[in-house]
Amino acid sequence: MTPEEKKNPNLLPQNSKVFASLPLHSQGAGFNEPFLLNGKEYKIPYSRHWTTDYEGLKRLEKSKRLIESGTVLRYKLYFNDFSLQQLTTTWSDTSPEFFKDYVVQTSTKVIERCLLMTTDPGDLCLDITCGSGTTAYVAEQWGRRWITCDTSRVAITLAKQRLMTALFDYYELAYPQEGVGSGFRYKTVPHITLKSIANNEPPGQETLYDQPFVDNSRARVTGPFIVEAVPAPMVKPLDVIASETKQSKKKGIASPSARNDQPTQYQVEVLGFDYYNTKTGNIESGGTDKIAMWMLDTDYDGRSLFPRQVFFPMAGEKDGWSRLAKNLKAVIDEELIEAYRGNTSLPFEIGDNRRIAVKIVDDRGIESLKILEVE
Repeated sequence: MTPEEKKNPNLLPQNSKVFASLPLHSQGAGFNEPFLLNGKEYKIPYSRHWTTDYEGLKRLEKSKRLIESGTVLRYKLYFNDFSLQQLTTTWSDTSPEFFKDYVVQTSTKVIERCLLMTTDPGDLCLDITCGSGTTAYVAEQWGRRWITCDTSRVAITLAKQRLMTALFDYYELAYPQEGVGSGFRYKTVPHITLKSIANNEPPGQETLYDQPFVDNSRARVTGPFIVEAVPAPMVKPLDVIASETKQSKKKGIASPSARNDQPTQYQVEVLGFDYYNTKTGNIESGGTDKIAMWMLDTDYDGRSLFPRQVFFPMAGEKDGWSRLAKNLKAVIDEELIEAYRGNTSLPFEIGDNRRIAVKIVDDRGIESLKILEVE
């Protein structure tokens, strides 16, 4: 092939086939008699032998797989005999993600290759620093189970949103009645070798584990998963809880009622928020125009947030909440949230914990939490 033909295979003559010539003898003892081709006798060096026996050489000749190269006889290996290459430890075909949701986001191709090398469908994968959730995303794509975690609420939120909005190909199962653990139906390619031709054997079949058959009549979404948090370190001893329970039973629980001396009422106004920019790794400030939703707990216990008021400032048809709702496949009733679309809460009475919590979700789905003590 000329350099131009190597750059552009379309320049090759019609019906031509690309091949390389390989040595036809090996080191050591074996069949080493001269072989006659086209009236010319070919010998091999001392202490070496033909790669196959005499009958094998004749089959290679009949298959037009022998090529004369000066005084040496060589074997024709066509590109179409096996157009794939085994992967080595150098992965030159991988590159960093260009459109990152997280500053240290790993390429899906790298995670995919590692997962396919080391696991089977149905296996369990663990990623203890999930970032944007690439491992869980790839595991879902390839039918693996997963557990992932992170110390950052931003990372957990990004991973959760990514999984909830993902769509995957539906791979055909090898044994549908046994589920995903039985594996998928994979594409295979023939692997023609010198040995298979010389021994008159059918070519071997190589399974392409990164190319399962796809059922285009179906699509998959992420399977059910749960999000759990480590319990808060602030817990009460059992004897204190038991004592408080007895006191409550003695006193009874009073229902709310109107009093002449009305208790103080409060309101919360959200002026903006600081958030972690997952693409740059910096803390930035955002205004109220980027708040998709915020929640107010008027009696925060320090362990779990109970939203007693929920607001959707960006509730317009093309605003942030609508975009977020579309990503999360949610349906929003505009009439139900009309009273809760501002940045200022409705009046409320402070709870016994004398502490409030405000959780903000921006238009990207990233959460921020602010806790305020009330004197």
